[in-house]
Amino acid sequence: MQFAQLLLRNLHSLNSSTAKPKLKSSARRAQFMRDARGFGLIEVIVVVAIISIVALGIATMMQDMFSQQQKAAQRGTLNSTRARLIETLQNPTSWAATVAHADNNSYLACLRTGGTCNNNQTSGFNIVDSSGTVIYPSPTATAGFRPDGTNCNSYSTGTPDPACPFRWVVTWQGFCPGGNSTCQSPDIQITGTFEYSAGSAGFGAGFNPNTYSFTFRRGSDVVLNQVVTFKYVENDNSGEEAVTGQADSCRGAWVTRRLNQISDPQNTGATLDTSATATNSRFTLPAGTYNCRVLVPGFKNGGNRVQFYRYSGTPGVEAESPVTIAQLNPGGSVINSVEHTVRLNATGTFGILHYCTQQPSEDTDTYGSVNDRFSRGVPVPISGAVYTGTTYTTVTCIRTGA
Repeated sequence: MQFAQLLLRNLHSLNSSTAKPKLKSSARRAQFMRDARGFGLIEVIVVVAIISIVALGIATMMQDMFSQQQKAAQRGTLNSTRARLIETLQNPTSWAATVAHADNNSYLACLRTGGTCNNNQTSGFNIVDSSGTVIYPSPTATAGFRPDGTNCNSYSTGTPDPACPFRWVVTWQGFCPGGNSTCQSPDIQITGTFEYSAGSAGFGAGFNPNTYSFTFRRGSDVVLNQVVTFKYVENDNSGEEAVTGQADSCRGAWVTRRLNQISDPQNTGATLDTSATATNSRFTLPAGTYNCRVLVPGFKNGGNRVQFYRYSGTPGVEAESPVTIAQLNPGGSVINSVEHTVRLNATGTFGILHYCTQQPSEDTDTYGSVNDRFSRGVPVPISGAVYTGTTYTTVTCIRTGA
């Protein structure tokens, strides 16, 4: 009995002595595993959260850039469609075909040979090109234009159709000489009122539909259709703000918009001073009557205004645009426009001036670190930027009378 008790005590002592190293070895292995385990769950969650925030910021920036490009493209389409309508209406051959077309029997018959019009007579009419084809049936309430500028027939403000979001209501009004109640050859005013279905056209905040309306006169002096165009087209890869004489900001000051190209295919005799002097970017128009339209971009520079300024004769502002807003955040761009009819008995010299209230914030939008670099132009993304060939300012003058 005593022997058995002694044996049990020895076995218990043996087990106790051999278990301790095993526990120590297990502890060492656990310690090793803790040291070599890598990132913990909380650390992984933090990293994933940071990556998600960065990815969201990049996606938002790209979405904003894409949205701005879409809006700029849409407004470019509006400008080109508007210009096409005006050009057709001012073309003598197209206007003659418009007056003579059977679809305008109830609208323009009084303007035909032997017809008599009432003073202040007004109506809509179908626009016809020089081949005699109706290119735009303005009196049709559903007639409009697609986002790419082609015709459509589903325009509606009550039930907006994204495929047919805008239209012009084109009318004419006759004015008899001397205020006579009737006449055979009235002076004619053409008006194109721009409309768009807000529910389908995403033009963004600050969109001013009045910018795309137009008014001009036809009459005995409207015998020409000579187009002369002045532009600033970037000729290197530095961006418009970096060229000589253009590095100043328009913030709080009226500055000259540069022009470096002239297109005068019908030889009106217009000229452009492109020298880098105090008188640079001034254009000269010979005697005559001109309908001029100016397009000037601005980027992230607050309130924008543009002036059509006369330097010859009695200098002064001939016309000024409404204020348009290019928001700082998110990056917003605008296109200011000025329309002006110029009647010159002698050669006249003009320029385009630009005023803004703010400038792009520094290095927060990936468009560059110079604050005012893009204040006067729609930017090209800084990554892989190619500025050569970018058009910033455009002045188009149509000479309608000698």
